[in-house]
Order: sequence, then C-alpha cells, then structure tokens
Amino acid sequence: MISNIEYEVDMRDIEYQRQAGKAWLARIYQPKGTGPFPTIVDVHGGAWLNGDRANYTGIVSVLMSR
Repeated sequence: MISNIEYEVDMRDIEYQRQAGKAWLARIYQPKGTGPFPTIVDVHGGAWLNGDRANYTGIVSVLMSR
C-alpha cells in the first residue's frame, strides 16, 4: 500500500559497542507518529576506512519520511 503521508523523522546515534575506549555508533531514523512503520536496515560496508553512517543521511531521511 502506497501512502502520500509524510512523517517527521527523529535521528539519533546509539552506541552498540565500545573498543579501546572508542564508541562504535549506529544511526537510528525513527518516524514520529502512530505506526506500525516498515523498517530499513542499512549496514555501512566501508570497512571503517571509507565513509561512515552519515554518508546516506539525506536519502534515508527521505525514505523514512514516507
């Protein structure tokens, strides 16, 4: 079912692991409103050498708002 409703989206980083005193963070995008909402899981595959979880903030925010 396709909806034309757009939702405001909260974005936050959460720590999922800590190594050598450094936090590893996951970014959570969560639509505001009454769900249920579908889930998108995006795992950044940059081997921690190229880019990070912030590279796709624009496109993920658009996807999550719909």
